[in-house]
Amino acid sequence: MAESRAGEPADLGAELAAILDGLSDRQTMHVVRAFSYFSHLLNIAELNATVRHLLRITGQPALLADSPELAQSIRNRVPYLDPINRLQIELLRRYRAGDTDDLTRRGIHLSINGLTAGLRNSG
Repeated sequence: MAESRAGEPADLGAELAAILDGLSDRQTMHVVRAFSYFSHLLNIAELNATVRHLLRITGQPALLADSPELAQSIRNRVPYLDPINRLQIELLRRYRAGDTDDLTRRGIHLSINGLTAGLRNSG
């Protein structure tokens, strides 16, 4: 969500860095966790707003209302895809943290293939 921050001081980032530098590791983790939760909530709110707008524009009562078979098929696959999604998130987190060994890379590739097969879409 990139928005203009009109009226905020230009050195706000430096001020925030100074505040964080003064915190203990434990306090910093609490702040990071709070920002992470807040970011997650923003993503959920944005998704909900997007779906509401899409439904209003299309005049549909629900997503895939005109394709009940596809909607049911997706609902049936979600319980199997969610664990692969979580695994992929963890593998990507490890990779970005520097764990770039062959097993991590292979796990990422397998999770991509698993999700693609589960979604029945290779595009």
